[in-house]
Amino acid sequence: MAVRPQHVHDGGIVERRLRPIYDWLDIGNNKKALQEAEKVLKKSPTLQAARALKALALFRLGKGLEAQVVLDALADEKPSDDTTLQAMTISYRESQQLHKVCMLYENAVKSEPANEELHSHLFMSYVRVGDYRSQQRAAMALYKFAPKNPYYFWAVMSIVLQAKTSEDNTKRGILLALAQRMVDNFISENKMEAEQEARLYIMILELQEKWEDILKFIESPLYSQLVPGSTAQASIPYLKKLGQWKRLNVVCKELLWDNQDRWDYYVPYFDSVFYLMKENEEDTDSSIDNTAEKCHEFICQLVESMSSGRTLRGPYLARLELWKRLAVDGDPTSLIGNGLALCVQYLRVFANKPCAVPDLRPYLGMIPQKEREEKCREFLTCLGFDENSEPESADDIQRHISCLAAWRLVAAPLSSTGALELAATLRGHYMRCLQKGLVTSNITEFCAADHYGILAAHHYFYAGVEQQSSAPIVEALCLLELVLHHSPANFHAKLLLVKLYHLLGNAVAADSIYQRLEVKHIQLVSLGWLHCARLAPACLASRALQLLADTRAFLKHHGKDVRGVAVL
Repeated sequence: MAVRPQHVHDGGIVERRLRPIYDWLDIGNNKKALQEAEKVLKKSPTLQAARALKALALFRLGKGLEAQVVLDALADEKPSDDTTLQAMTISYRESQQLHKVCMLYENAVKSEPANEELHSHLFMSYVRVGDYRSQQRAAMALYKFAPKNPYYFWAVMSIVLQAKTSEDNTKRGILLALAQRMVDNFISENKMEAEQEARLYIMILELQEKWEDILKFIESPLYSQLVPGSTAQASIPYLKKLGQWKRLNVVCKELLWDNQDRWDYYVPYFDSVFYLMKENEEDTDSSIDNTAEKCHEFICQLVESMSSGRTLRGPYLARLELWKRLAVDGDPTSLIGNGLALCVQYLRVFANKPCAVPDLRPYLGMIPQKEREEKCREFLTCLGFDENSEPESADDIQRHISCLAAWRLVAAPLSSTGALELAATLRGHYMRCLQKGLVTSNITEFCAADHYGILAAHHYFYAGVEQQSSAPIVEALCLLELVLHHSPANFHAKLLLVKLYHLLGNAVAADSIYQRLEVKHIQLVSLGWLHCARLAPACLASRALQLLADTRAFLKHHGKDVRGVAVL
């Protein structure tokens, strides 16, 4: 999209002339934009903004050489008005000539050395090409005549980036010391104003591994003023670095009393408890949990302190985490109870949440396989359900789904016949929900009943692999297409469809579903492998090349975008 003029030297007349060009560029009609630019230039052949927009239209029409001639002529004139510069910047960015943007703004700054906006654009042009040294110079020049905190810290961040990319340890140390000294000066003059400035200072100290200095800064009144209410949680990683386990234990306990569902507080709390248990030191301070018994008592207190109707997962998962850590070196049954019973209890309380089974996954593996398989149906029947139950409400459907999923997760593998029978049962549950109006999905959200279809498809797939037959796979595909028809946002169904279509060699259908996933940004890398590598063997090499080109473009531009965000 073209950037519309912000500063027009000839007032409203020029703006009215340029407006049609912007309108055509915005809607992608570059041919019309070029025609409008030519009309304006017939009346005002020296108008730089119109020439810059003409170059942009030419470039987007694929006439790169003609566009470059216009841009070069404009660059020789050393323009300094914002409209022309921004249009030229877009052309240079789209043609991957970012270094020319730097030259453009260097000349503009020489023409108008007191223009703060031009100096800002010059700095950002250096950011895009990763020229950290020039960034530093530009930021300091900007700060000298416009002494604002962000500009100063742009310079500091540029020094930090130079240090991070330096392979010379001596140079790295000098640069980090310089950055720290610059911020120290600001602190001594009481000029720090923003949370981002405090976080940058902590980053500088982290790179130098000055953990004590970081802790001292976090506990200072200045940090409390800049980042209110975060001193305790900010100190946690540095208390761990310094090995101050007793303080860490107390801090985490205090935080957990007020934030019982914050898992990022439970993990360092357990780390401190188990480290203090290894030290095995006698401590008269009753506020420190240095034994498994004290830890279990504290977790039980958290569970009991929850008000009725406000059941949080954190304390229940904490009990499972304690059991898991104790089970590594012994049998915690006498202290906490049986692990399988704890998992069943958790499922009983939280089965109405889609996250219940994923929550249990890390702990189910600690239960002996024989015990899991022998008592697997306890997961299914803990809420009075079995595989043939027919729940009638959304919450009960989710509970039934959770119990079914947990049961199949811990049970012994079924035979292919058993898998087909269970798949047929689950398919029947989905069809019943569909007939009774219990499928409440819309274009942006899916519902619990969808998971009957997903679970059934997985069992059809398992049976197909076991029997080396495509018939169960086709059944799975038909069911998943039905689920997706009624629940177009269900990405579980889409991903499974892509996999199964590829399994049968139908790359065209797989690509159709893949496009409906609307994969963007990092997903091109994280999910692209699922689909792209299977296209070429299926005679869709051109489509594979297109996806690879999209991924390459993302990887190429991502670093430049991240650099800009990191500095700002």
